Amino acid sequence: MTGMSRARVARRIAAGAAYGGGGIGLAGAAAVGLLL
Repeated sequence: MTGMSRARVARRIAAGAAYGGGGIGLAGAAAVGLLL
C-alpha cells in the first residue's frame, strides 16, 4: 500500500467519523428539542 492511498483511506475514515458524530449530535439536539 502506498502512502498516498493510505492517507486517502485515513481521510475517508476521518470524514465518515465526522459525519457520523455530527449525525449523532443532530439526533441528540432534535431529541432535546422534542423534550422541551
